[in-house]
Amino acid sequence: MSLRITAVAVALAGALTACGPDRSASPVVASSAAPSVSATAAQPSAPSAPSTSASASATPSIDPSSNPAGAALTASLLPLPAGAHEWPDQTGLQDVDGFVKLLYAPSAQQGELPIMTRRGFVVAATRAWRAQDGTQVHAYLVKFTAPTGAASWYDGMTASWRDNPDEGTVFEDSADQATGLSVTKLDKLGNAGAILMAHQGDTGIYLHYFTAATPDQAGVSALMHQQLNLLAHPAAPPAA
Repeated sequence: MSLRITAVAVALAGALTACGPDRSASPVVASSAAPSVSATAAQPSAPSAPSTSASASATPSIDPSSNPAGAALTASLLPLPAGAHEWPDQTGLQDVDGFVKLLYAPSAQQGELPIMTRRGFVVAATRAWRAQDGTQVHAYLVKFTAPTGAASWYDGMTASWRDNPDEGTVFEDSADQATGLSVTKLDKLGNAGAILMAHQGDTGIYLHYFTAATPDQAGVSALMHQQLNLLAHPAAPPAA
């Protein structure tokens, strides 16, 4: 798998594209290899894993009003903080094709698409923003037809991180049963990254947190804790 991870990744080849002048990078994911971390974007690149450099972006591919599962997933996604700048091309609902293009490196997309389909991909809800303090977040919730699909995606990604230690340092967030990748190599805007993944039921969670100069493991872990709470206690989806 080759993910597009803006600052953190393991053995995944790919890069995300910036959505605007104030944006530092975007995540990219890949197929069954390992994600790779590139300093240019914030996605890991490697076989079967997400990539940390990215140059591609995706436009939301699904209308929430026509997709109840997607609307419910969006209601459980990390909210936009007050005063933050949201990146519209990285925010919305994605079908499997749009999601793979958004998260994985171009070289990995063709191989990753059938893998995600076999895992039972249903829909992905994504949101990306730059906060007033300059930190950046790319949040992804991915719904599968069964918990085994979410576990398979999580296992494949985290295994690729461990198989490619040059991409970053793997760390565990035992409190949330999550696994992360800390990438110290800076992107072109001077940002490091911390990626954290977990799964809850049939939903996979992927968070990429960009901070100046050094990765912030505690910061991404706090975001994961908030995200898991939102999944456990979802808000009502907005009325169509």
